[in-house]
Amino acid sequence: MRVLEEHELERVGGKKPIKVDVRVIAATNQDLEARIGKGEFRQDLYFRLNVIPIHVPSLREHSEDVPMIAEYFLAKYSLEHNKRPKRVTNDALAILKSYKWPGNVRELRNIMERLAILTPGDEITPADLAGVIPGVERPYPIPHTDHGDPIETSMGRFDRSPLKDAIAACEKEIIERRLDACGGNVKRTAEELGLERSHLYKKMRALGIDPSKRNGN
Repeated sequence: MRVLEEHELERVGGKKPIKVDVRVIAATNQDLEARIGKGEFRQDLYFRLNVIPIHVPSLREHSEDVPMIAEYFLAKYSLEHNKRPKRVTNDALAILKSYKWPGNVRELRNIMERLAILTPGDEITPADLAGVIPGVERPYPIPHTDHGDPIETSMGRFDRSPLKDAIAACEKEIIERRLDACGGNVKRTAEELGLERSHLYKKMRALGIDPSKRNGN
């Protein structure tokens, strides 16, 4: 309060006040007036901070912007993770718009990153939202390689896993299945996955896949 009222502060152990010229921006998702009524927030601090209030609506209050924001995050994370650009179908966009987004923009961001990484095709459809958006129960499509070969993964097992763990588990399963299909030949597996051989070896070590236990090299 002293800093806000008098624009000065004292260092710990200091002997004289120091003038400061700052502007304070405070944000909260709490109903501060209700908290004041319960004695859980100082009224004088509230009035000192509440000079120019700006209401930032939650995502559910401007659902018409969800498609634009979703496509922005999708493009961003596709580029960051070196994935092919994807588009969201109109049916999938309708689902995203109707969802209430209790986690606000952060939830939308995390979901679009997950979809950018894990969606096998060039389109995100309602089937890709199964297990991602509550209430969407349609089964996952079987992912395919760039050559059109199916890769059967157990993605449903990772529906409630943290994104990092789900990505690692899916990558491990895909690599192991492709290794088995290639008879343990790492060079051929790398070619089919579109990876450099050295990069595949590095990823296998990180995922706990021991190349020495596979046939071929």
